[in-house]
Amino acid sequence: MSAKGCILLVIGLPAAGKTTFVERFADHFRLNCAQIGLLIVAFDEIIPFEQQKAIIFNENGWKTTRKLLLNACELFIRFVFNDFIEKELHFKNEKEEQIFKKIADRNQHLFACQSSKFLLLIEDNFYLRSMRYEWFKFAKQFRLAFAQIMIDSNLNTCFARNETRVESVPNEVISKMFAKLEKPNSEKYVWEKESLILSENENDYEYSLENILTFVSNAMNNADFPLDQTDDIEVKLNSQRVNNENFVHQLDCFLRKLIREELENTTGTEREKIAKILKKAKSEILSDTRRSNLLFPEWFIKQMIIEKRDKNEELCKDFVRKLLKQNFN
Repeated sequence: MSAKGCILLVIGLPAAGKTTFVERFADHFRLNCAQIGLLIVAFDEIIPFEQQKAIIFNENGWKTTRKLLLNACELFIRFVFNDFIEKELHFKNEKEEQIFKKIADRNQHLFACQSSKFLLLIEDNFYLRSMRYEWFKFAKQFRLAFAQIMIDSNLNTCFARNETRVESVPNEVISKMFAKLEKPNSEKYVWEKESLILSENENDYEYSLENILTFVSNAMNNADFPLDQTDDIEVKLNSQRVNNENFVHQLDCFLRKLIREELENTTGTEREKIAKILKKAKSEILSDTRRSNLLFPEWFIKQMIIEKRDKNEELCKDFVRKLLKQNFN
């Protein structure tokens, strides 16, 4: 199904080459898709460098700032693309209004846009999956397509480019982001299915710009809009905190039980090897669940925290076995 808009995240470490890519892609997009409004939001342009340094490893500070940016983008889309929703502006606070004005200044050409279709391109490091998931939720809420492009440069290349910047990022910060970087994984996370990773060897994007445009167009024209989350589809665990904690606990117990069963018919060195692999996979599953990075079918969530598993025990086991297999290294 064709969407009226698409959220496109451009991901990468500081100095990975995101801005260069965005500039080249934007020129190509405007040339070939003039009928679609292009809205570009670059985190570094919106949030002053000094403010970024003050909150660089302050989780609450980053979350608050990124939430303000997301809210301001929503308001801008509502204001410009008037068949998206009624034109109305209500800012929650002064900071949100300031961010909105910066977005408007960067994208003034859209005020004369006659199209109701748009591509919202967000350029940021997005090194944690949870940062990207907030935009996926936004896309799903407003029935927009969602896609990701990662500019994958190695650490030394980022260091070298960073040294040429007027406002450089400390190498220590880039190193920490690199260590924590969670690349898009469409096999493990269904919501990341529309993801493209470009290596640094593709720094000259000219030859691949058409392919990249096709990727974005396909994401926009084949958006998946589930009609009812109560169907047997994958949904995000989004319950009260007590239920969230209960779900993690029940999932932990179920994983332990299944691992014990899987090890029953193994012995010696083989048992130790398999046990190590399964326990590591279990830890990764629980970690991703606590951070709300994993998607679970609603029937499975209900089985874990509400209903008895007796009659669906094997179904639950099959599902968890697949999770464990996906997390094998």
